[in-house]
Amino acid sequence: MPVEHRWLGLDRRAFVPAAVVLGIILLMTAVVPAVNEAVGWDDEVEAGDVIDMGDGVTFVPPVGWELLSGIRLDDEPSTGLPADAVALVAGGGVAIRVQRGPFDGTSTDLLAQLNRLHDRSGDADDQGFKVTSAHQSVTTSSGITGVSETVTSASGDARFVAFTVGGDRGGADHDRGHDHHHRRLRRVRRTSLGDRSGHRQRHLRRRGIVTATIDDTPVAPTAQEAAIEASGWGEPFRLVQLRNPLFWLYVWAVGSGVVHLVRVYEGSVANYGGALAAGTILFGIYTVPWVLFLHHRDRFTSEAPKLLAAGFLWGAVPATFFLAITVNDAVLTLYAKLFGQAWASDWGAGLTAPFTEETSKALGLVILLGLAPRLVRNAYDAFVIGAFIGLGFEVSEDVLYVYQGAGQHFGTNQPVAVLQMVVVRGASGVVSHALFSAIFCTGLYWVLGRGVEGRRLGHGLFAMAAAMAFHGVWDDAGALGNLIHDTFGIFVVIPLVIVASVATVIFVAREASSTEKTWMHDLLAPEVAAGILTEDEAEAMALNHHAQRKHLKKTVRGHHDRKVARHVLEAAHDLAEAIARDRGEPTPAVEHARAEVTRVRSL
Repeated sequence: MPVEHRWLGLDRRAFVPAAVVLGIILLMTAVVPAVNEAVGWDDEVEAGDVIDMGDGVTFVPPVGWELLSGIRLDDEPSTGLPADAVALVAGGGVAIRVQRGPFDGTSTDLLAQLNRLHDRSGDADDQGFKVTSAHQSVTTSSGITGVSETVTSASGDARFVAFTVGGDRGGADHDRGHDHHHRRLRRVRRTSLGDRSGHRQRHLRRRGIVTATIDDTPVAPTAQEAAIEASGWGEPFRLVQLRNPLFWLYVWAVGSGVVHLVRVYEGSVANYGGALAAGTILFGIYTVPWVLFLHHRDRFTSEAPKLLAAGFLWGAVPATFFLAITVNDAVLTLYAKLFGQAWASDWGAGLTAPFTEETSKALGLVILLGLAPRLVRNAYDAFVIGAFIGLGFEVSEDVLYVYQGAGQHFGTNQPVAVLQMVVVRGASGVVSHALFSAIFCTGLYWVLGRGVEGRRLGHGLFAMAAAMAFHGVWDDAGALGNLIHDTFGIFVVIPLVIVASVATVIFVAREASSTEKTWMHDLLAPEVAAGILTEDEAEAMALNHHAQRKHLKKTVRGHHDRKVARHVLEAAHDLAEAIARDRGEPTPAVEHARAEVTRVRSL
């Protein structure tokens, strides 16, 4: 770091982006939650109110109490109620929590299962959990008989009441004293070469004698040298930069994310640890083809693996657990307070996640821009990094959904719940965070006007708006579909958003990669002049995969020749990478790559 850019030992060039990122983080994790806390609940239960738990299960809460969570009968969201519907009412120093869900067993079995869950829980509220009374029979006004007991724990005294109806529908009431603290985990809804004008030696032969002179005249770099310099291809990535404030911001955010991650999982890991392990393993496997696919798309001036790993980590830990969960919970609760539970259930996710989650992921790109300015030099770099940040977010969110889904059957039948969630989340992952984040981060890069391309404000705003729109429509597809048709509307919305988002990501990728294609052509031009590659092969190297296949069909005849041509292009890519890494010098690695092109051509 040049001394003129130091202030108190830190790189002052990073102060502005670090301050902006820090300000947004504090807005998301402190200001918005504080606003939520300042806005009180004003949803008092009135005479005649009936709370709908779904599947025909209802209950009548005490008049005058506050409805903190739950849906009134005849005010259900258009998307219906979840299988594990929960309602919470509070008043007079007492809170009543009602949960419905599938359960295979008797009321006594359900009560025993609830006791096991609380006894094994690591949640602070459940410490010292103990049953303090024998089972007692309870009968509702509609004639349904259940079983109750009293318990005590660190959060106070409570009564558990369990009912089973129709053989497989279970429900449980918990009421606790005034010091019971209700904790809700909101699901995350739906990341130099310098000038060569130095002293050059020119050799002149005069009368058979070689002499050397020094010429200070600047020599213009070749097109290949300019491409290597402009692209930063082959430059290593160094995450640890003690003088860069953005490095310390990254470390703090990741550390905070780890702390929040532990808090999310530690309370119930004893009950749902198997589901957590299964989700982690299965979605870890699911990540592999995604990484291979994204690596395949990153084919022009490939990103440093460590840079992509840093982006993935940002999306998986701080963006998910530190930022998104915190701000999503606050905003969704505010929606429920201001517009009602049913409205928030229908529209809350789609009017929250596009803003909070895309922002939380994009902050990772801003940090990496400051940590690797020599590597993130064009919009396609931002596209690839954004995709990896989104992939990290997506995998973390999927594992979290599996973990939470394991409790839908009161902790029973966890393998079935895990498998169902893995299938659903895996299938929907094609149109998810990796895609949204790639589009959004590319747009943000264009808006910032970084790199050789300069600012493309129109393209940038379009990409950012499109990513948020697709994200919002995807999350609110059920409610939007019901506006079209109660039954078939969602089958109209989902295909439309898939087609539109895929078309947009293809358009954005092509626009973003135009500069890298030019660099690739310039980098390989000397190889064409030397006869290592043909002009057609160099031209094909600057094409995307679809255009490359069309080019081969047009210029190469026969299956075998096309197969050889594809191998030549792969070897040419390795050659380009070696040339960039070794700064255009004829190193052994470059010579080996050239020999490999020649060898493959002879197959």
